[in-house]
Amino acid sequence: MEVVTLSDTYQDSVKLMRIANEAREGFGVEEAVAVMGTQENKDLLRDLGAAEDALAALQPDDLILGVTDDDVGTAREAVEWMEAEVSGTGAREESEGSGREPPKSVYGALERHPNANIELISVPGEYATREAWKALHEGLHVHIFSDNVGLEHERKLKTYGRDHDQLVMGPDSGTAIINQVPLGFANDVSDGAIGVVSAAGSGLQEVTSLVERAGAGISQAIGTGGRDLDDAIGGIAMQQGFEMLADDDATDVIVLVSKPPDERTMDDILQLVADSDDPVVVEFVGSDPDPIEAAGGIPASSLADAARQAVAALPGDETAVSFADGVTGFTPPDGGEDVVERRDQPGADRRAVRGLFSGGTLCSEAATILAEDLDVHSNVGVGTPIEDPLSATGHAMIDLGADEFTRGRPHPMIDSSIRDDQLRRALGSEDVLVVLLDVILGYAAHEDPATPVVDVLESVDAGDWPVVVASVVGTRGDPQGWEDQVTKLADAGVAVTESNADAVALARDVHATVATTTGDRA
Repeated sequence: MEVVTLSDTYQDSVKLMRIANEAREGFGVEEAVAVMGTQENKDLLRDLGAAEDALAALQPDDLILGVTDDDVGTAREAVEWMEAEVSGTGAREESEGSGREPPKSVYGALERHPNANIELISVPGEYATREAWKALHEGLHVHIFSDNVGLEHERKLKTYGRDHDQLVMGPDSGTAIINQVPLGFANDVSDGAIGVVSAAGSGLQEVTSLVERAGAGISQAIGTGGRDLDDAIGGIAMQQGFEMLADDDATDVIVLVSKPPDERTMDDILQLVADSDDPVVVEFVGSDPDPIEAAGGIPASSLADAARQAVAALPGDETAVSFADGVTGFTPPDGGEDVVERRDQPGADRRAVRGLFSGGTLCSEAATILAEDLDVHSNVGVGTPIEDPLSATGHAMIDLGADEFTRGRPHPMIDSSIRDDQLRRALGSEDVLVVLLDVILGYAAHEDPATPVVDVLESVDAGDWPVVVASVVGTRGDPQGWEDQVTKLADAGVAVTESNADAVALARDVHATVATTTGDRA
């Protein structure tokens, strides 16, 4: 492995993921990583073949760039390119830069932008806590994109923020839209009257994108981080976000999104719902709707239903809600029979539904819906746990964006290679009937996520089965273009639906249709 180290160098995590991904794709190397010098990352590099003497003196504040390839010359060129991009001397940085060296700290940034009131933190988790404290002590709100921040640190940061009227979004808050500024993996949406508070990044993207495509808009979209509704945190950020939206004259409808909260926190959240003068739509994926309805909230049956209910609750809005009106050539399948009748009968062993997701909440929603009828395995806490998600069998819903798969490498929303490998495996499996995919767009996501899916489909001659079903999370205004992505997938034979819930319903219907035809209920 070719390795370059840069001493005492912080870099934005998303930038590092982008650089590593572009090196991997642009130079065609086996592996490229750009990580900080923590012990965990040194172990990763050691496993990839880095020499011990290159790692021995590394400190946690040092940046490591590493490339592995059979061609040593190519590996060296790739790591030198990465170093130039990180240092700001690369062609991209020179063409896009302002000529001013970026500030090295929050203090320098505030000198340059004294009216700023929020800091986005996207450094490795080991350093995110101290950067968040610096921002809070400067009176800023904080959006912590970073993960791997301890629960106790999160509780202290959020408690301080609440006590000082400062909002702490995160850690592991992948998405937010504040005053129409997208943060993290966010989508291009119009200004509007629906406010969202979400402990689920891909869930927030799904709801805000569907609201936009239905012709409405978003006032604010606040991401809290996935652990906020644990009783150990107590829903501090969701309660703060709710109160901000309730006091916001521009917000007419509030939407809450999360996995089911812990019991005590659920009670606190539902009390806010009960006291609200605004309509409140609640989608706690897989939770009992009765307590929500008893509190005066509007329970949703899916993320898509949450978007529909929110648009329908807007003052004076009585129109039917569609998420794909006017898309040329886009006709989602009517149901399982529509899909099955166009294909030969599958073999007797081909019955499994396999979900390969980059969004954890979308994976949870899929597993929850399918578990009503099928024996589902997953790595998102629904159904039976999967011991080895990359070697799954049977009905399996796999979140490929889980921490176990992003150690030292980009999230699959940025670098699709881990899902490409799993899609290739699923297409070649004799037991898989349906493959479920999410294709997620946004400002920090892969510039063309449909193309890797199409490339895999073209490289594998799978015949009629398995059928691939996908939803595209995004909007027409996203950099990737929602319509363009839908068209690419549909032209490649993918059954594209309007929402994740619709994709799951179609997959379930295909399974049920085949089972009914053959008398096999597996």
